[in-house]
Amino acid sequence: MLKSLLIILLSIIAFNFKINAGVTLKEDKNSKRKILYGIFFDELIYLGRLQTRFTLFPFTTYRINDKLLPGAGIKYKYYHTRISSSYAYGTAIFLNYNFLSIKNPALPLRLTMHAEYQPVNTEGTNSNRHWSHLYLAGGGIRQKLSENSFLFVMILWNLRPVNAISEGSEFRLGFTF
Repeated sequence: MLKSLLIILLSIIAFNFKINAGVTLKEDKNSKRKILYGIFFDELIYLGRLQTRFTLFPFTTYRINDKLLPGAGIKYKYYHTRISSSYAYGTAIFLNYNFLSIKNPALPLRLTMHAEYQPVNTEGTNSNRHWSHLYLAGGGIRQKLSENSFLFVMILWNLRPVNAISEGSEFRLGFTF
């Protein structure tokens, strides 16, 4: 029972720690050349930020066949930086297509394509909440753990990054059962 509870908690909760390194180019007026700042050159001006994201994403899928799995879920995200914190919530509708199965007895894998639509309510610049629409596409690997459970790793790209809470890409690691 404890093992099942642990698997459920791990499948629902995901922690993402993100470090973005910032690099700026500055033109030196005396020598007419560009100097790269930010990574241990002349001065160390900017290293980046550390951001913590906590995501709760329970979802369900319906297996049409071994290749096609549509699904839906609800999502809650909590963001925290040194300066501020915020949260977002919404729903998700997705389609997962297993396009290649590798039939290795030691490590059976499936390569998948994933498309997802997420209407997400988030905090705007004036602390007013508004709805953003995320369109995600990408792929990954699924490994079968038992008859109805899988471990998955995927990377998704936001197809409309303007005015969206999601930056360029999203990395996911989780369990389905």
